[in-house]
Amino acid sequence: MTSTTTTETQKPRILIGVTGSVDAMLLPQYIRAIRAGLDCSMSVILTPDAADFVNADSIGLIVERVISGESPKDWPTDRPGRIAGDHDLMIVLPATANTLAAAASGTSQNRLTMLILVGVFPIMFFPVMGPTMWEKPVVRRNVARIREDGHEVIEPAWREQYEPHYRRMYGHYTLPDPDVVLAHIKRKLGITRSAS
Repeated sequence: MTSTTTTETQKPRILIGVTGSVDAMLLPQYIRAIRAGLDCSMSVILTPDAADFVNADSIGLIVERVISGESPKDWPTDRPGRIAGDHDLMIVLPATANTLAAAASGTSQNRLTMLILVGVFPIMFFPVMGPTMWEKPVVRRNVARIREDGHEVIEPAWREQYEPHYRRMYGHYTLPDPDVVLAHIKRKLGITRSAS
């Protein structure tokens, strides 16, 4: 099996990297959509900041494996090279500006960003952030660098919602709908038929 195709004998192995964004709370609905549309195995790796938004034990009920924490005691089973070797595709969902900067500059701030460095699988980033941040030249440069390095950065969706803090409607860049994310995953894996 190659990193971009699937066979009848082995399910695609997808690693979902989750970063510290409020949109991380949407993760269960994306996992369910992927499960409904694709016969695959899924692992989730949480950054330390993501653990403030996502309950690792709850996510563990709907995926095969959850990797959380940075303690050296976890490395015998969760060494980045071993994690990378166990997967065919990585999606970073949601991807914060901080994680995009780490990916663009090749720094390893945590195990997720280290996996970006050691992985030989394709990586797709799904950014989320406010409009001012998304349009900053440094963020645009980071996105361009990631794409030059051969990874995909999927354009975020624009959404408006009422923000109690601002007492008005507020627009921001967020994750595409789950069916759109699923379509990107299938395209990247070279899957054109529906799961049966």
